[in-house]
Amino acid sequence: MHHPVNSRYIQVHEWQIKFCREHHCAALLLTFFAAWHDWKIRNDDYYRRANDIAEVHGDGRPHNENAYLFFSMEHLVNGCLGFYSKKAISEGLDLLVSLNVVTIHKNPNPRYHFDKTKYFKFYPEICNQWIRENYSSPANSPQPIDYYDKAKLANRSDKSAPASRQNGRPSDESCQAITDTTNNTTNKNKLYNAQDVFILDKKNLGTQNEGNGTNAEVIRSVLVQQGFPAKYFHYPETMLIIEKLYLAGATPDLFIKAYNIADKATEGNFGIKYLVKVVEGQLKKSTDSPTKNNPIYFTDNDQSDYSKGLNWIDDIGNGGRVE
Repeated sequence: MHHPVNSRYIQVHEWQIKFCREHHCAALLLTFFAAWHDWKIRNDDYYRRANDIAEVHGDGRPHNENAYLFFSMEHLVNGCLGFYSKKAISEGLDLLVSLNVVTIHKNPNPRYHFDKTKYFKFYPEICNQWIRENYSSPANSPQPIDYYDKAKLANRSDKSAPASRQNGRPSDESCQAITDTTNNTTNKNKLYNAQDVFILDKKNLGTQNEGNGTNAEVIRSVLVQQGFPAKYFHYPETMLIIEKLYLAGATPDLFIKAYNIADKATEGNFGIKYLVKVVEGQLKKSTDSPTKNNPIYFTDNDQSDYSKGLNWIDDIGNGGRVE
């Protein structure tokens, strides 16, 4: 059976049910937190690199590097695919807390004391210790709790991508909490929520380009030389998207062409989302382009009409205006 490419699913191991004392809702939550924890740690590795680059350029370290996960009750219900009610989810959370595998916190930034979103930390070493104690025979040689690097999500018999692997994140929709590194209370200056960014394959992310840095960094340098504000590259999501566009066939020359088109169409009043849109439009003109049927991010019908201006850009910062 071939599942739909972006069909979400959540997988529960028998040991998780036993660990959670036969509480199936808690076992689902355990899988949910474990997958997001692995995503967050991996993403933070990228954020650390992005912060290192920002620091070199005198911009400090603007990106979140802690291991907090933030979810509303609705996100948790949706993350468990609606199997359980809010009451059952609350009971499952209480059990996970009592087992010391999850802790619950308020927004770690005191500036946002009004934020009612719950923040969580997941402790995989608790699970690993329990597995060592309860599955100690050689036949049950346990794997560490790392759903993306070690377990490979299951050795499934089909070829469909596991756990929303196509977009690099576990099975939940975007979360709208106020992160502890944002500069305002609405996150309008972020391209996407941290849980919506593209996570490329490890073998592709940060591909080197002839000793001059990653492909994304080379394209960033080229665009800045053209006059595109460097501030738009301070978001790590931007570099991820540029890298993915490069892997889809967008060369530095194509980015320059797209920049010139966008600059002419908007008289310089555009931001990164607009530029990405134009790049995708140029890629679509190639009959063999991988993005012809699978756009990198934008999924609305694009007719390469860049004359509509700022009314449809929905860009970051000042409506996309370059200052």
